[in-house]
Formats: sequence, structure tokens, C-alpha cells
Amino acid sequence: MGYKRKRKTINIAFEEGHPFAGLEVRLRGLSLGEYLDLIGMGEVDRSAVSDGLKMMSAALLSWNLEDEETGEAVPATAEAVYAEDQEMMLAVMNAWIDALRGGVRQGSPLPESSPAGEPSPAVSIPMEPLSGSLAS
Repeated sequence: MGYKRKRKTINIAFEEGHPFAGLEVRLRGLSLGEYLDLIGMGEVDRSAVSDGLKMMSAALLSWNLEDEETGEAVPATAEAVYAEDQEMMLAVMNAWIDALRGGVRQGSPLPESSPAGEPSPAVSIPMEPLSGSLAS
């Protein structure tokens, strides 16, 4: 059994003091492709700006993602990446980049709060020759 993504629903409620106070709106989330179009990264800009997403799509070997409605496996293709939820795909890309950098991965025995580590400070060892009277 694979992972079934649940469609994201966004609830917006305008608070007191806002010109639209009392208005409540429910919207569906967007696919990655729709989101990029919304923020102004159309087909032309997408090719220049989303190199990371393209590289991740090309590096994608497999996943256990299933269609929420049909239960069928979603193919691990670039087209599928752009058709999936933008928040989920950006989370996958960020986790992939962290793993490439050698960061702590999900399921790792180290906690997320574990620092990447730094070189140990060298212990200062005196390097002067021993006096002749101490040699035995």
C-alpha cells in the first residue's frame, strides 16, 4: 500500500477590523504547476527558475504515491511532479537537497536537532625537545 495524499483545503476567515470581516472562504490547494503559474512563473519563467525542480524530477527513481481517488500508483515522472501538491513537492525537493548536503535524514538515528558537527579543536601539545636530564 502506498501513500495517498489528501487534498489540501485552505480556510480563510477575515477578522474584525478588516473590510471583509466575517467573510469565510474555503479553497482547494494547488498543484505545483498551478502554484508556479499563480506566482508568475509561467512556462517561460519556469524553465529558468525551477532548475531545482527539474533536477529533482530527473533524479526521481520511484515513490509510493497513489492517486487519492483511484488508488492507482502515480508515475514517478516530471509531469506527475508538476501535477502534485506544491507544498508536498517542495518538501520533497528540500528533503532531497538536505540529503545531498549530508544533512540528517528522516529515520536517521540522530535527532533533527543534532548539529552537523564541526572539527574538533586540536589539542595543544608542546613540541619543544625534552631536556637531557629527563631522558632515561
